[in-house]
Amino acid sequence: MWWSCDNSCGFSCEASCDNNCTAICSVSSVYGGNSEKSVLNFAYTGKAQSVTLEPGKYVLECWGAQGGYRSNSSYGGKGGYSTGILNVSTNTTIYITVGGQGQNGVLNTRTAGGFNGGGDGYGTNNFGVGGGGGGASDISL
Repeated sequence: MWWSCDNSCGFSCEASCDNNCTAICSVSSVYGGNSEKSVLNFAYTGKAQSVTLEPGKYVLECWGAQGGYRSNSSYGGKGGYSTGILNVSTNTTIYITVGGQGQNGVLNTRTAGGFNGGGDGYGTNNFGVGGGGGGASDISL
């Protein structure tokens, strides 16, 4: 079973107030588990991360990465948000991959999508310069 998360970014944007969304995944212990009612946050690293959870109930949340900017005044689109609950009866390792932001748009240039599946962008005029898509964030067992 796995959860896939593609960023709404309400968490990071509101915290930083600069319209630059940062992807993040969060694992919160509801009861039992790794320090009751604790929160583990995982930021973008460009590779998968892991943590072993002790028996308990956990809330999993992910915000995916923002797309690249079309211009300095036209921000990339926010991704989606996903949440789920995981009940663990034995020590269980989960794997967290946080998506990367897409590259900003450049006229007549292919711009790379963000880490973990963001699509490339391309534009041939000043109104159509497309930034790369933000990468997905996911938590898997």
